[in-house]
Amino acid sequence: GTATAALGAAAASAGPTAPDPSFDWRSLVVVPFGSDLRDLHASLHEVLFFRDDAGDDSKREPEDCYSSDEPSPRFVGHATDHYYQCFRNDRLTRIQAVVTLPNDEAPGLIARLCDAWLKDGAPTSRGAPACEGRDGGAAFSARLDGAADDATTELSIVVLPAEAAD
Repeated sequence: GTATAALGAAAASAGPTAPDPSFDWRSLVVVPFGSDLRDLHASLHEVLFFRDDAGDDSKREPEDCYSSDEPSPRFVGHATDHYYQCFRNDRLTRIQAVVTLPNDEAPGLIARLCDAWLKDGAPTSRGAPACEGRDGGAAFSARLDGAADDATTELSIVVLPAEAAD
């Protein structure tokens, strides 16, 4: 579609014939939402997240998140630093990924990505350093955060089933 064509501009290294599919957030969804954890034939290990629930009125049901021992999908032309699949009641409910980018590349990249991602989808929030939207049955939220060193920035993205984002 037009979003795929627009991704060519975001993927300068992809060459003129085909955009790099890793520049599309959909490349992170390697199994459909709702997939049963027991049906995945990948070697997974559980990842523990600690969060402060003080002031959190949502009281979300707990999720169990896993990282694969297999290579993670590439995202925006880079190997992911972190790639998690999270399950509630053994069903896939969230995907989260993080890549580290050079500071001088990150703001322009997220702007180009957001333009491409929102070309066919519905924006829910937009503006540096974040991009949120929906397309089909999924909602995404990407943002830039400072990294451990001063020379890099982390691009993190969360992808959810659209109904879970409401």
